[in-house]
Amino acid sequence: MQRWMNLALFLIVAALIFFSLLRSVCGVSLRATVSETKPPSSADTKIQDLQRALELNTPVQTTLVFHARVAPPSPQTQNKVAVQYAIDAQKLDFQHGADGREYASVECVAQAFTEKGEAVKASASTYEAALKPESFKLVSEEGFPCTQNLDLPVGNYLLKFAVRDNHTGLIGTLYSSVSVPHLPGAALPSAKRRVKRLQDEKPRSHKLRPQEDSTFVA
Repeated sequence: MQRWMNLALFLIVAALIFFSLLRSVCGVSLRATVSETKPPSSADTKIQDLQRALELNTPVQTTLVFHARVAPPSPQTQNKVAVQYAIDAQKLDFQHGADGREYASVECVAQAFTEKGEAVKASASTYEAALKPESFKLVSEEGFPCTQNLDLPVGNYLLKFAVRDNHTGLIGTLYSSVSVPHLPGAALPSAKRRVKRLQDEKPRSHKLRPQEDSTFVA
């Protein structure tokens, strides 16, 4: 009888040890498989969206409609390729401020490719707009303006433009091309990124143009 009691006690102790080890192993296994992942930031998402949109084989996106006028290098453009955008303001998400202004945030990017499809140069600008009612009316009629310059060596290039509404994430793209002739005294390429702030004082009858001090006066 005593022997059976000892055997039962041994089995109970063995079972307790077994389940204790099982819980320990399961706990380690679960902790090893659970990992914390941080969601991508809005800045990361914006960059990824624009990178995909600017790939040469990515189809043109027409969610945001815009026009782009390309001027080849000349003394008037300081020997740079000048790009002027006009974005359909009706497609942009303007947010009405308590001060009566209309606020928007737009990213404009130009990417140059060689004739072989190699990416060689890009220019990106962020426009933060704060428009009074009169200037908002003008932009609504003529388009939201962006301007960029590209320093490119002599050659023929395929250009791809992308615009992004930073409030909604909507993107539009366009293709164009440009030939860069040899011009004496051409400036060296610059990799600087500019952030332009649009602040308007009073409307003008002509198209809006960014000033050298990176302030948009309208």
